[in-house]
Order: sequence, then structure tokens, then C-alpha cells
Amino acid sequence: PKFSKIQELLKVMDVIAEKRNVSLAQITLNWSIQKEYVSTCLVGATTTKHALDNCRAFDFQLNEEEMQLIDNKLIELGFCEGE
Repeated sequence: PKFSKIQELLKVMDVIAEKRNVSLAQITLNWSIQKEYVSTCLVGATTTKHALDNCRAFDFQLNEEEMQLIDNKLIELGFCEGE
């Protein structure tokens, strides 16, 4: 059940990534760095291309609507509580 919930969350994030023409990893990192309660992001990169792609997550900022879409899905799926 948890895997299917993660799949649902990834679908929401994938739509945002597609609209912005960025990778899903960039959306995930960008969301994380905008959250005050996230103090560390563990990122893996097996190639220079992956590392550069991850760094591009700092080239933009998700807007309030995009952040809310992700947050609402996290709440809906039971991964966190509403504020």
C-alpha cells in the first residue's frame, strides 16, 4: 500500500515537472529546500550529469500553488498532518 501511495504522489510531482520542463528529482529537491522542517536532503548521483541535474533544482522556486499541490497530496495520502 505504501508503494502505491508514493506512486500517487509522484504523479502529482511529475505533472509539475512536465509543466516546468525540469526533472522529477529537481521538483523533489526544490520542494525539500523550501520546507523549514527539512534540514537535510540526502541526494545520490552516480554521474556528473545527475549531479548537475540536482544542482539545477536551485535555479527556480516552486510557487505557492505547486507547493500546496504537493503538500495536499502528502496529507491526503497520510504521510503528514495538515498545518
